Amino acid sequence: MPHLPGSSFSTSTIGFGCASLSAGSSRRHSINLVHAAFDAGICHFDVAPPYGMGTAEDVLGEALRHRRHEVTIATKVGFSRPRHAWAVMYMRSLAAPLRKLVPQLTRRVGASTYRSLTTRPEFDPAFVQRSLTESLRRLRTNHIDLLLLHEVTIDDLTTDLLECLDRLRRNGAVRSLGTGTSYENTLAIRDAYPGFFDVWQHSWSVLDTNQRPPVGFTVTHRAIQRALAPLRDRLRSDAHISRRLSDAIGIDLTAEHNLGSVLLGAAIAQNPGGITLVASRQENRIVANARLLSDRTFVAAGQRLIAAMADEPDLKCA
Repeated sequence: MPHLPGSSFSTSTIGFGCASLSAGSSRRHSINLVHAAFDAGICHFDVAPPYGMGTAEDVLGEALRHRRHEVTIATKVGFSRPRHAWAVMYMRSLAAPLRKLVPQLTRRVGASTYRSLTTRPEFDPAFVQRSLTESLRRLRTNHIDLLLLHEVTIDDLTTDLLECLDRLRRNGAVRSLGTGTSYENTLAIRDAYPGFFDVWQHSWSVLDTNQRPPVGFTVTHRAIQRALAPLRDRLRSDAHISRRLSDAIGIDLTAEHNLGSVLLGAAIAQNPGGITLVASRQENRIVANARLLSDRTFVAAGQRLIAAMADEPDLKCA
């Protein structure tokens, strides 16, 4: 099991991404999702102030209020919580029947809301301190296990910011510091500040053949979301590739549930000493993903898929 830097205990190889948690009419379902993840063996939770229209941290804090000493929590600084969140959630609840009929509408509205929060994240030390203080309150805790700079670039890292972050780490409000940004930004910051940050968080999937193996403690995400649709479509349209890859890993990849599990297994195999984030709005899917914590079948298959993908240049990430 991975040991998050600064933490007093080990956490889980699989973490739960909390972007879809929200209060309002979805509160009970969101709490049940957190409980399902914990009961299935997942004990790392990744959240941020804007998630769930600004309410995800409240939901996570409520769901874990009796389990705080058994979990690690990562939150972020950089983006503000959206204004008028409760009013927006009320309008969403009124529109729920329409959103069920047109699920793409939910994704489009959620994406546009996130993009509209600000054109650029803010990393002024005073803002960082206020954001962290509010996150601690909402999460019902006196410390954050991992504080990530959300979509940070190397140009954002001023001397004042680094001094502020170091103080937070030294006084115990934050146990470890990291960046949650693109892979390209991660490389630039890692090269410039090799000893300052404890954790590097970025996306990874089997399509990202340009990425080097993880360096230091790494958290990856989007293993399924990024690769499932393009690989599924390609396997369906090209029987030869489908057969070659299925034979290479010993699992039928034309079954979508198999493909998703293998993609998650590949991410775990690629980052064995770190954490792989998954997210779902379905409890049964969370439980199925968590089975990979103990059943290494799909992890081994994922490792074979990574090797097999090297011989399929047409499937590489553009």
